[in-house]
Amino acid sequence: MSKHYRVGKRAWVSRSVLEAARSFIERLQDKYPAAFPEKHKVPLKLGIRQDVFNQAKEWNVSEKAAATALTLWCSDPDYYKAVAAGGLRYDLDGNPSDEVTEEQQQTAETALRQARAKRFRRDEKKAGG
Repeated sequence: MSKHYRVGKRAWVSRSVLEAARSFIERLQDKYPAAFPEKHKVPLKLGIRQDVFNQAKEWNVSEKAAATALTLWCSDPDYYKAVAAGGLRYDLDGNPSDEVTEEQQQTAETALRQARAKRFRRDEKKAGG
């Protein structure tokens, strides 16, 4: 039986899907560095999922791996920070799209606080206390 890994709040994926997702992110970073920069993540446009899935299909990447890649990217604390800061969202080519709403900023701030609290609990547990 293969081991599965938690991705996001509810999804579990196999090691092969996780590896394919990470590889897909690397390819996205190479082809679309403005939308998927290696540092300082930017808010992605609403609806970018379909654009990413179209690229995955072109590269023969499974929908599961593409969805996992987006989950990994968008559930990262650095992405939450970018959305919480507000401003513009960007398409794959780095062109400005819509703006982050105040509600989206607040949701990202909440997610960031939850991620920090989870990390703190995990670190405390590792330290034995």
